[in-house]
Amino acid sequence: MADFHTDLVVGEVKSRANLPKWLTDAMNQVRSYNLMGNRLPILCLKERGMRGFLVVIHSSDFEAYFGDLIDKEG
Repeated sequence: MADFHTDLVVGEVKSRANLPKWLTDAMNQVRSYNLMGNRLPILCLKERGMRGFLVVIHSSDFEAYFGDLIDKEG
């Protein structure tokens, strides 16, 4: 069962005591490029040989563009 869902997305949450520094640094870097606040900053993660890539979006940026992640009724 999904950790959360809306009409737009279904989500799984993975929590760790600490995320890798390179990951948080990369997210901070891409978010710093959005100085005017008018674009959605995304971090693309890919490993060698992987088809496609993972897209990471900070929850506050996602909510600014698409609304609340969590259904307030449930």
